[in-house]
Amino acid sequence: MPVSTAGSRLEREIVVRRQLHGATILTLHREPVRDRHPFGETIVGDLAAEGLLGHVLWSTDCAIEDVDVRDFRRMSEAGMFLVRLDLGLPAGPAQRRAAVTAVQVLRRLGVLVEYDFDLVAPVARFDVVRRNLDYLASVVCDGSTPLMFHWPVPEPSGCSPWLAAFRERLAATIGPWLDESGLAARLSGAWADLVVSERLLHNVVGVAAHRIALQRLTMRCNAELLSLVSRSALDFESRGDSALLDAENLRARCAGLGRALDALQAHFLEANAGTLIRSGSVPLTAPAIPLRS
Repeated sequence: MPVSTAGSRLEREIVVRRQLHGATILTLHREPVRDRHPFGETIVGDLAAEGLLGHVLWSTDCAIEDVDVRDFRRMSEAGMFLVRLDLGLPAGPAQRRAAVTAVQVLRRLGVLVEYDFDLVAPVARFDVVRRNLDYLASVVCDGSTPLMFHWPVPEPSGCSPWLAAFRERLAATIGPWLDESGLAARLSGAWADLVVSERLLHNVVGVAAHRIALQRLTMRCNAELLSLVSRSALDFESRGDSALLDAENLRARCAGLGRALDALQAHFLEANAGTLIRSGSVPLTAPAIPLRS
């Protein structure tokens, strides 16, 4: 759970406690200074001045237009492992290409991507839901990032009765996918385990195979969730109901995909049991593999 730290030099710092294969590690989240170039220069400078550069993993926020290969490679080498990316709203092919490129750049650099997206913004209409789904599909299509979105229950006066009914039904049944402990969050945790393990531990084996298998499973889960939402939206738009949103069927499907994820994680942990045991005496607040400054 994020907590603010004390100290005049660390007032902007948020410490995030993360679980890594049963151990607790601490990572930092720093907000960028928007009027400084290159992007992230102030964060790297502050970490260096505080003696933390090369000894801590950290994250930051950015927009898609901030992502530059050179700047973000420098920050990745300085310990940045996660970016909370503002995807904005779909505004045409140019923005779609920019969003896809930003995600691809970050993942090639070994940086995790998180994002926050309201599927019915800015206007609550079925055509907006379809447009936003298409936008998200282009961002997550390669399986390197789990599909996630906000689905708030609307005010009755804020949209058509059938769209309101669809949003209420989806909100009531989508939990196994999108709750805090749902399938999408578990996939995000698996990606974090992989990326942080590479940064913190020596001699991790089977990384490439595990990455490919996790990417394929993530792609499969994304495709199923996209299909579920788009097809059920069409059902509600045309006749005001959908048999696809059966709560028991959704729970069973997510449970099956969750078991596949558990099997992947168990295989990866078993292959690296010795490494994880040997790392038990290493403080996990500092990377075992030094980061370049």
